[in-house]
Amino acid sequence: MPRFIAALFLLLLASCTTTTQDWTREEQAAVTTRSFPTLSPSQATAIAERVVRAIRPDKMQFAYRDNGFRATRGSFQYFVFGAAQLDYAYDVTVRPAGSGSVVQLIVQSGGTALTSVGALPGGEGMVRAQTPYETIFRRMEYVAGTRTEWTPCGALQGFNEPVCVSANDDPIQ
Repeated sequence: MPRFIAALFLLLLASCTTTTQDWTREEQAAVTTRSFPTLSPSQATAIAERVVRAIRPDKMQFAYRDNGFRATRGSFQYFVFGAAQLDYAYDVTVRPAGSGSVVQLIVQSGGTALTSVGALPGGEGMVRAQTPYETIFRRMEYVAGTRTEWTPCGALQGFNEPVCVSANDDPIQ
C-alpha cells in the first residue's frame, strides 16, 4: 500500500510539473516573447523583475546578468499522505528592438514528492502552457502603463501554477 500511495504521489507531482504537448519553434516564440516598443531594455528588465518578484516577494531569489535575470522560488504543499516541494524558475532575457525592447520569458518547473517511503523526484522542464506567460506579460503591460487592469490569477483559463500557487496576487502599484 505505501508503494501504491508513493506511485500515486509521483503521478500527481508529474502532472503538476510536466507540460502539455511540445511546441514548435514558432509556437514557443509566439508564447514566450513579447515586444515592448516604448520601453528601453533597462526599463523592460526592471518591470519584469518587479512583476516576477511580486509573485512571491519573500521567496524569490534572483541571479542577474547583463541582458536579464533568472529568478527561482520554491513552494511546499502538504497532502493527506505526504507533501510536495515544487520549484519554479523564471528566466528573462531582454534585447533591444528599434526604440523599444523584446522580452523573452522561459518558465520552468520541477519538484519532489515526499511520502512515507521517501522522496520521489518528479518531472522538470519548461512549462508549455500559455497561461503563466500571458499572465506575466499582461502584468508587465499593466506596470508599464499600457494596460489599465491588473490580471489576477483567476482571469485566464488554464494551468497557471508557476504564477499563482502559493503566490501573491495583489496588483503592483
